[in-house]
Parts: sequence; structure tokens; C-alpha cells
Amino acid sequence: MRQHNVTAADRRPTPPSRPRPVLVVDDESLIQLSLGRLLRLRGFAPISAATIAGAVRVTEDSAIEAVVLDLGLPGGESALDFLAWFRGLPRHKKTPVMILTGHAYLGPEQMAIIKRYHSLVFYKPVSFATLDHCLELLLGGVAPAVPPKSIGFPR
Repeated sequence: MRQHNVTAADRRPTPPSRPRPVLVVDDESLIQLSLGRLLRLRGFAPISAATIAGAVRVTEDSAIEAVVLDLGLPGGESALDFLAWFRGLPRHKKTPVMILTGHAYLGPEQMAIIKRYHSLVFYKPVSFATLDHCLELLLGGVAPAVPPKSIGFPR
């Protein structure tokens, strides 16, 4: 009987047949465009929202598999309130949420909410390679062995 050697390629899961929808909530259009383009290049289907109200509409109308959420939104909108609402939806109790922030310091109350809802925090500027790697791991895929060239977001 011939023995078959299992390679790393044999262990990789089959890529999804459709792009996986990722909600990007950020009021800065440059970040929406850049992140959206890079997500598409990696096989995701980005859906952008500039406000919490827009994010709620998208969440109600779409099957979201992950969220990239800017913490600092204008107009008194609270990304953490959105996070609490989002986690309250039965289908999104375990959906990966990655929070981006330009703040150098998050207070204990903010960190307690983020920890309570099992979310990750990334401080801007953050490279796309880092976000991509985390998305692949969180969505159960295989993270690239060699991350794509790192791209930082402007402050």
C-alpha cells in the first residue's frame, strides 16, 4: 500500500464559493475606500457605512460575517453602543468585531465594554496585513503565510 504524505496545501480549507461580507463602519471615506479595495483583493465583500444608523441598516439587511468598526465617529454616535446592540442579536453573538481607534488611550469603561463583547482593538495606523491576518484567523480561514505588503492608515 502506498503511503500518502499530507502537505500544508492538503490541510487548507476550501475557499468559500462566495465572497464573505465584512461591514466597514468608518466616517473617513479614504479609509472606507482603501480598506474596501484591499478586502476585495483578499476575496471579501466589503459593505461600507459612515454612520451607526447606516451600520444598523446594513446589519438588518445583510448577512454580515465580520465587522471593522471605527471607535471615533462624529456627531455623538457611539460605536460601543452599536457593539452592544450588535452583540444582542442572536446571529451576531460570535461574529468577529475589530475596532479601530486613533485614540492613544482607552479608558477602563471603554475597555470593559470591548472585553465584555469579545472584540479586538487596533490602534491607528494599523497595517492591512495585520487586519487581513486577523480576519482570516477569526473567520476560520488560513492566514497568508507571508502577509501582503503592510499599508498604514493616515491619522
